[in-house]
Amino acid sequence: MTHEANLNLNDAWLKNADKLAYLFSEELGYQSKDEYMDSLPEFDPQPESHKERFETTVIVQVPVKGKLTLSRMLAIQEVTNRLPNLKDLKDWQQDPQKFKTPKVPYVTYLHDGSRNLGKAPAIVVENLASNERVGTIFDGLALLAQNPDILKDHYIDLLGSQYAQYGPICFPYLYQWDGKIYLDRRLFITANSLYGSVIAARNIVTK
Repeated sequence: MTHEANLNLNDAWLKNADKLAYLFSEELGYQSKDEYMDSLPEFDPQPESHKERFETTVIVQVPVKGKLTLSRMLAIQEVTNRLPNLKDLKDWQQDPQKFKTPKVPYVTYLHDGSRNLGKAPAIVVENLASNERVGTIFDGLALLAQNPDILKDHYIDLLGSQYAQYGPICFPYLYQWDGKIYLDRRLFITANSLYGSVIAARNIVTK
């Protein structure tokens, strides 16, 4: 990788990490933003097999037991929760490779879902490549942290998480209405031209 590419990668990481530090460092009890940023995994160049499929490299913050809950993450990012019980939100149980959200922040590569606008969730899942997975609620919040205006373009389905408190399995999605951002759920079978399913790379990086 060239020196210029290294600089661009470092700059992208700094911008990403600084945004997360602004949001979460104090909540997690770090003495400074720099201390929090030092705890985060670094960016690696995207593998050749990923190029032109994953447009964004992000650091994904996850809940930390006793310090940071999903409910608090939503509040910090000014997302209004419309799920009756966040404890019923879990990783997608039918994932063929059984992806599990790590207990520590991780780096992943994402596509924001715009290429999947109007596609039924089942079709998206059926057409995943072997090194792809569907994005989770935490991947979605990572996208939102780096681009707060993303939902002005389209709403994002997060099929990598599921919500099944009552009846059929649903998945969470993020949308914006009247200037406010919401987390809600909808049925796995429905398609909508305003919504696109976020796709992520299977490989992740932790520190």
